[in-house]
Amino acid sequence: MSTRLRIELALHEISGPRYAAGILLVTGLLSAIGSHVYLAELQRTKSSELASLRAAATPAPLRIAPLESRQRAAWSAFQDNLGDPTQTSRYLEQIFLLADQRGVLPHKGVYHFDAAPAHAFVTYTAELPLEGDYPAIRGFLEDTLLQIPFAALDTIDFKRDSVASGSVQASVRLTLYLRANAESRNLAVSLKGEP
Repeated sequence: MSTRLRIELALHEISGPRYAAGILLVTGLLSAIGSHVYLAELQRTKSSELASLRAAATPAPLRIAPLESRQRAAWSAFQDNLGDPTQTSRYLEQIFLLADQRGVLPHKGVYHFDAAPAHAFVTYTAELPLEGDYPAIRGFLEDTLLQIPFAALDTIDFKRDSVASGSVQASVRLTLYLRANAESRNLAVSLKGEP
């Protein structure tokens, strides 16, 4: 049998359904190989994108200043915000004006001027009895602390005569932190009655 005849018989045998199945098989294999290559490349691309996103999202190492340096910075900020001791009477007038605006003007108060030799500040403490409704007292304290940044609310005690009463009594202690100078220290010592 000649070679030509063998080729013709082979072509005749694979024509028809077998030929179509073979073509589909080869096409499916080529498609699967192409898909596999495409998916592998896509996975590699997405992995590198994810790695770069993670690297960008990783925060830089936190640098915390030593404790001593943070304490010095906090102390410096505190000293920068101290009030002027020569203006103490003006600060008290401002406190009384704020109380009057809220309708909780104190009738009397107890005042203390104090200086600690080791500190770079003096304190002026005012213990004030207030009477009014709760929102007015709270508003007065908020106004005072916002307008006098070196003032601190040390204590507050509330008392109400009865549950039905709309008025409350409050005992408030405010402290003004003032810069120390020779004059303010001498004043504090003389007011305490110390030599």
